[in-house]
Amino acid sequence: MIEIEKVIILGWDNFTASLAEGIKKKYPMCEVLCTDPADEHILQAQQQGLLSALPSQKAMIYEGADCVFINKSSQEIIPTITNIKSLLSSGTYVMDFQPVKSKIFEEISELLGSSNPYVSCFVFLNEMPDEFTVRGDVFKDQIVAVISDTSTKILQDVRDFWNILEAKIVPTSADFFDEILSQTSQSVSLISHMFTHILQEDSWADTLFFGFYNKDLRSFLAPTCTKKQYSAQSVIDNADNIRRTLSFIKREIDKLDQMIDDEDIAQLSQYLIVSQNFKNRL
Repeated sequence: MIEIEKVIILGWDNFTASLAEGIKKKYPMCEVLCTDPADEHILQAQQQGLLSALPSQKAMIYEGADCVFINKSSQEIIPTITNIKSLLSSGTYVMDFQPVKSKIFEEISELLGSSNPYVSCFVFLNEMPDEFTVRGDVFKDQIVAVISDTSTKILQDVRDFWNILEAKIVPTSADFFDEILSQTSQSVSLISHMFTHILQEDSWADTLFFGFYNKDLRSFLAPTCTKKQYSAQSVIDNADNIRRTLSFIKREIDKLDQMIDDEDIAQLSQYLIVSQNFKNRL
C-alpha cells in the first residue's frame, strides 16, 4: 500500500485542492506541498493547514515524497517531469490526471523508468463546480479510470490509495480509454456546441429563448468546455478517435436524412424504437 506521509502537488485548482483535503481528512499528519507560485488560493490553503510551507531548497521538496500528483496540460506534463525527475526519490509514485492518455503514457513511462511507478488516472466527477470550491468528499463512490503497467503491486497500491477516498478504480489501457472518452464524452460535447452555433448563427432567437424552458434542450447544452476533457487541447490530443466517432455521426445523419426525405414512417419509427430500447438498457 502507498504510504501517505508526504505528497507533492503540481497544478493547484479545485480538483487537486479537494484531493489534498480528502487525504488530510484520512491522514491529518500527512505533509502536502504545492510547488505552484503562491496565489490567494494557495495562501488560503496554507493558512487553513491544508498545505505546508515549502522548504527553502528545491531538492528537499521532493525528498522522501510518497507520491507526486501532476495536474498539468498535455503540453506541460512531459517538460514538468523532465525537470523534476532527478529530484525524485526512488519509489516515489507519479500520478497525472490527463484526459487523453495514449499520446503521453508510453513516453512518460520510459522517461521515469523503473525507479518511479507511473500511473495515469481520470476521475469521472459530475459534482465538481467550475468555481474554486474545495470538497474532500467529492471522490466518494466516483469511478477512477487507471492506466498503469502490468504490475500487480502498483495496481493494488493505486487501488488502496483511491479506496482511502472511497472511490472505485477501473483498470484499463490508454488506447481503450481514449476511444471511450471520445465516444461518450468529447463528441457529445462537440455536438452540443455545434447545435449552439446553429442557434446563434442562424438567428433562432425565439427557439433559443423558449427552448431554455425545455429540460431536453438544457440537458443537451449542459457540457461545458471548462472541464479538461472538453477543452480544445484535449480534442486535438484525441483527434483520431474523435474523427472516427464523428464519421459514425455523419453516417447516422445521412440515414435520418434519407428516411425523412422518403417519408418512410415505418422505417423511422423502427429506428427510434431500436434507439430507445438501447437507451433504456443503458
